[in-house]
Amino acid sequence: MARRPSNRVPQSHPPFRTDIYEKPRQLLNSLLAFTLLSLIPSCFSTPKSDQEAVGQVIWAIFGAFQLFVFLQVRDMITVWPHAGFWRLVFGAGAFYAIFIVAMLMLDFTRARWLLASVVPTLGTWSDYIKKLDAYEGGKEDICTVSVQTLMRQIVFQPWFLSHALGWMGKMMIFRDWKVCLVAALFFEFTELTFTYVVPEFEECWWDSVFLDTFGANLFGMWMGTHVNRWIEGFSSSRKVEDAMNKKDDDKKESSPGKSFKLTASSVGTRLDWSGQEHLNSIEEVMNSISPVNPAFLPQYKWRIFSSPLRLIQVMVLIGVMLFIEINTFLMMNTMGIPHDSAFNKFRLALFGFLSIPAAAEWYLYVETTNRIGSDVARIGPACWLCFCVAILENCLFWKFFPGHFVKTIDKVKIENWTGIPMPMDILIKHVLACSLFGIWFLLRYKVMPREELLADVDKEDAELVNRLVSEQKKNKLKGRRKQSLVDMFPLKIRQKAMMYDLVDVFLVVALVPLLMLGENWAGLPSWRG
Repeated sequence: MARRPSNRVPQSHPPFRTDIYEKPRQLLNSLLAFTLLSLIPSCFSTPKSDQEAVGQVIWAIFGAFQLFVFLQVRDMITVWPHAGFWRLVFGAGAFYAIFIVAMLMLDFTRARWLLASVVPTLGTWSDYIKKLDAYEGGKEDICTVSVQTLMRQIVFQPWFLSHALGWMGKMMIFRDWKVCLVAALFFEFTELTFTYVVPEFEECWWDSVFLDTFGANLFGMWMGTHVNRWIEGFSSSRKVEDAMNKKDDDKKESSPGKSFKLTASSVGTRLDWSGQEHLNSIEEVMNSISPVNPAFLPQYKWRIFSSPLRLIQVMVLIGVMLFIEINTFLMMNTMGIPHDSAFNKFRLALFGFLSIPAAAEWYLYVETTNRIGSDVARIGPACWLCFCVAILENCLFWKFFPGHFVKTIDKVKIENWTGIPMPMDILIKHVLACSLFGIWFLLRYKVMPREELLADVDKEDAELVNRLVSEQKKNKLKGRRKQSLVDMFPLKIRQKAMMYDLVDVFLVVALVPLLMLGENWAGLPSWRG
């Protein structure tokens, strides 16, 4: 009887334990942990209030839950410095998601009471409103450019350091300069869009441009790059990858994504979101013919634009990052959380560490769908959890919609005849930018797809093109030498390449309306209009 073919989809995630030599000592650790939990009540005084008692219960449950996760949950895709560390990160994210679900089941007063039981320094809602009113009243003279205001923003306010550390973390997550720069640009657009409703988004023009965009953000990315290099060099000297891929040779050869598995799992290693290492023949011809230096217009070199699917996948990556960033400020305004609260520090650390395996899993998903197919691709657990937590936080915002947001939005609705809670000038800019992007998208992938560049090319022209592309790749010609080589391409191909370059102008023009959102910066000179 013939053997039925296997219908199992080959998986590229790690086995249950990546390190076969790990000795968790499950029974011993469980005995020690639960003995400690039983001794904790006798070591501390009796709780003075119900809120304090509930807080102790929640932290005890968290400890027991983390023990279970450390001993029994599958390893993440990242394993350095230790696979158990990433299991604990995943457990903290799962417990936080359960905690948000519990808050969603309560009314606002009880939900904030539950949060205050875990974070005793939260303060009262009236205290938060007083601080918010004081912040609103103190913004009149804050945009005056002086040594005093610069020192206040850089040294005495937490935002400069927060931006630098945040973008250092994002560089460690995305591991790609271009993706980080695009994400930073669109985060500034997001801030300018919601300035009218989120108090923390209202910034001085010089603060947003020089201190944030060209200051803290770039400095943080530079630090993240060096941290990645250090981690990559340190981890490569260890045998982590050997344990990660310790399988039979036959399984190794048949495993999907073998060539990019280590790249995704090794913390610090660059993730090739753009797919530059796997350019197809069309993109190589475009790079050889295009008169524009790819260093200035990365779309000619990025494989992000090679297909609508890969473009959407990278846009989803950046969009989820922006979604999580916005949730930070929405949570603060919804639950009345002070800027310096321990909750904010815990949440940022949680998302920072959880995003490292999540981004690696999404990268693996993107590469699998592009190289093998969507039937094989699977979204990893950290990626799924990260997205679910962000959705739950946003649900909390919509359920307990902040009262000071309501006043602003009601005022905007009256001024905006469309009924959309957004100022008309901001709405028009976004509609115009989306329309231009949609035109570019249709032209690029439907009307003038680049796959037609080498269509209807006879054998002699095809051989000439291959020879010229090889010469360009080998010698990396520039300037006049490159132009002389470009003139040797068939006229038909050169004309098509020029048309494809002109289509990309719509993509650049689509950014102009978003750049015009800079009118919402505070403290702009009076001659701006």
